[in-house]
Order: sequence, then structure tokens, then C-alpha cells
Amino acid sequence: MSKRRFLQSALPAGLLVCSVASCWAQNLLVNGSFETPHVTNATKVSFADPGGLLPWQTTATNFELWTNGWKNSNAGIGPLFSADGGQNLEILSSTNDASVWQTVPTLPGEHYTLSFYYSPRPGAAADGFSVDVNSTNVLAVVDDGSELVDFDWQQFATTFVADTNLTTVSFSDFSFNGGGSGTHIDGVVLEHVPAVTIQKAASSGVHIQWVGVSNEFYHVQFRTNLITGNWSNLGGPIFGSNAINSISIAPDSNTPRAFYRVRTGP
Repeated sequence: MSKRRFLQSALPAGLLVCSVASCWAQNLLVNGSFETPHVTNATKVSFADPGGLLPWQTTATNFELWTNGWKNSNAGIGPLFSADGGQNLEILSSTNDASVWQTVPTLPGEHYTLSFYYSPRPGAAADGFSVDVNSTNVLAVVDDGSELVDFDWQQFATTFVADTNLTTVSFSDFSFNGGGSGTHIDGVVLEHVPAVTIQKAASSGVHIQWVGVSNEFYHVQFRTNLITGNWSNLGGPIFGSNAINSISIAPDSNTPRAFYRVRTGP
């Protein structure tokens, strides 16, 4: 799962006018939609060993994975479907109070976006659901699924500036009545959003630069028309190294207008 964000700027009219779209970002989190290990249990629920979801970690003795199609006909609940892909995660499994988290490399001073889907478990009493980025709380809600017969997926997104070279995204849940059931999460995405700048270079050329992160790679792409045609790569991938990445583009008299973007990921 990925999203497109566009930041545009233009050079003054001249031999080459250029605009820049920032990133088509890659997910820095592994298994953000909890698609592995694949649930084959006929009940549509699996209590996976923690080692099977690394680098996700949990304070519980196992993870609770749900696959599409779970239902409780007697209670009139379901079949239930994930927000993204074929599986999702219930934070509470073997306990009434649990956290799940993953830690990824980040670059201090760079911008990142965290997004995810969450829903109460249908038929479950209220629970307290919270999300932290390192030591900063970014979401705290009371989730009540007692009146639900289907998932009520909500998407949440927030941006932050990394202040360390490792960032931990943590999801915590607490069952108020000790029922051992609560919030489900899915489609968890952490993206680096590099700031792309463009400047006029010598002889009316173009100079593009951005901060490249060491665990990502980038493509500079161009097209001559934003309505029709496809984006084309300018050369091969450029690997980040926690430093400024840049590329200079010479003017082309046969291309009076060109548009550029930096695309992250494959």
C-alpha cells in the first residue's frame, strides 16, 4: 500500500521549464498488512508465534491474526474483511493488555508519514487504543464495538520529524472489562517524505536535490506532458546514503517543457 503526494514548483520561463513532484514512497515497515504467516485455520483466526512476524514484536505470548471471512452466525456478525489485503491483526490475544511494535532506521531531521487502519472488534466491549511514535503519543481513543456487526475501519495518518536514527511505531490496547478482545489494525505504512528542491543551473539547465536515506533508493523521472504519456527514468536508481542526493539536467532545445519527479521505492 502506498500513496502519492505532490509538491510542485516551477522555474521561470526559459529554455526549460520544470516542475517537480515529490515521492511515491515505499513502506519502511515490514509486513505492514500482516499478510504473513498466512492463516489456514478453518476458524479464520490464528495465534501466531512471535517469531513468525518479526520484525513485529509483542508483549503478549503470541500474535492474533484474522483472515477475511470470519463470522459468528449466532451473533449476526460477519463475514468480516480486512481493510488492506487478506489479513489483519487484533492487538489483544492472550492478555487483556498488550502492545505490538516495530523499529525501523530513520534519519534525524527528515519528515515521515505514518498511516494505518483501525477498528473495534464487532461485538466486543470498549477498550482503550493508543499509538506512539517513540515516546510521543499520536492517537488515543476509546474503541467500542459492542453495537457493531461488521468492522468499522477508520484510517488515521500523521506526519512527524524523526529525532533519532531509530524510530519505533507502537500500538497498545487495554480491555476495560477484561474480555481479552479489542482493536484490530491493518495497512500500517511508514513513509519517508523527502523534501525535493529544484533550482536553475548554469546555461538554463536544472538542478534537483533531496536527502537520500540509506535504506531507500530513488528514481528521477520525467515526462513532457502531465495529461498524456508515461513517466520515464533518467538513468538508473540512485541509492541514498543519509546525505544529499542530487542530479543536474542539461537543457534540451528539443524539449522546451519537461516535468520531473523523484520516485522512491521499486
